[in-house]
Amino acid sequence: MLKFSTTLIFLLILAQGLNSQQVEPAEPLSGNKLTRDFICEELVYPVEELENKTEGTVKLSFVVDNKGDVENIKVVNSLSPALDKEAIRVFSMIMWRPAYRLGQPVASMQEYEFEFDTK
Repeated sequence: MLKFSTTLIFLLILAQGLNSQQVEPAEPLSGNKLTRDFICEELVYPVEELENKTEGTVKLSFVVDNKGDVENIKVVNSLSPALDKEAIRVFSMIMWRPAYRLGQPVASMQEYEFEFDTK
C-alpha cells in the first residue's frame, strides 16, 4: 500500500507542476525591469498636468496577438487626455512576447499601468 501511495503522490505533484507550466503570460521582450527603466526615461510629463499637479495611474488594456503584435489599446483608467495620450505614446514603443499555452503562442488580453507622480 505504501508504494501505491508514494507513486500516487508523485504523480499528483508532477501533474501540478505540468499545469503550472501550461500557460505563460505575455510580457515585454526586454523584461519587466528594463521596460520600467525605459518608461522612466521616455515618459514626458505634459506641462499643464505638471502645473496642475495631476497625479495617479493610467491603466491600458490591450491584446497581444500570437505574433507579439499589440492590438486594441484602450484606456481603462483615465487621468486626463494629455496623460492618456502620453501613456499610449510610450506604451506603443514596447515590444511584446506573446503568451504561450501548452508551448504554443496564443493571443491574450493584458493590462499595463503608468504611474504619474509630480515628484
